[in-house]
Parts: sequence; structure tokens; C-alpha cells
Amino acid sequence: MDDSQLIDIATSLEDDAVDAKTQIKQYKPQHLIGMTANRASFLRLAASCIRAAAAPIVEGDCRSRPAEISDSHEQVIDDDSDCAICALQRMETWPEPSEFIKARKKRALRGDRVALFACSVVGVVIFFVIVAGIMAIVGWFQ
Repeated sequence: MDDSQLIDIATSLEDDAVDAKTQIKQYKPQHLIGMTANRASFLRLAASCIRAAAAPIVEGDCRSRPAEISDSHEQVIDDDSDCAICALQRMETWPEPSEFIKARKKRALRGDRVALFACSVVGVVIFFVIVAGIMAIVGWFQ
């Protein structure tokens, strides 16, 4: 299915959401991800999800531009929660698991140590050459 077909489906879903007052609410307790909504809310949310799926990936990034929820999509936010869905974003490349990141950082740290040692050896050699050159020049004038 191409992006233009997805946009057509999203438009038809939004057209079917004729209820003027759409509401969506987060489940309790807060550690669960869940929603309670009326039909029009779910249709508009589905249309927003489809628009996010059709959004092109930004060049040089793994994410698309955020697809914003329509203004007519009112969300009920409880006093206990400050959560509200404001935008949906498509992401094709997900971050690596933490164990791979730790191993890569360890390899990078080892490489940094080798590079620091090599730079210090080169620095000592250059310092030695400069000091020997200065001593030779001073010896010429004596």
C-alpha cells in the first residue's frame, strides 16, 4: 500500500468521525498504556496513526516529522496525570539494546586509551627533538 492510499484512508476515517465532541482518556493505573474513547475519537486517532505511517522519513534521520492530532480531538486528562497525545511520529530504525551500547562504549574507551598513549609517545618525541634543537642552537653561539 503506498502513501497516497494511506492518506486517502486517513481522510475517509476522519470524515466518518462525525461526532463533534471526541474524547480520549488514559487507563488507570498509570503504569499501563491503555485508552478509553468514543467511536469518533478512535477513528480520528486511527487516522492520525495512518498519517504518521505515511509520513516520509527526514533525510539524515531515522524519524519522520511528527503527525499532529487534529484540534477537534479533545483529550480528557485526569488530575493525577499530565499525559496527553499531541503528536505521533514514525521511526524506522530503533536504538540498539543497552548491552550492545555498553560493548561499543568499552571498545571505544579501549581505542581512546591506545590513541592517547600513541599521542603521548609522539608528543614526547617531538618535545625531545625541540629540546635537542634548542640545545644545538645554543651550543653554536657559545
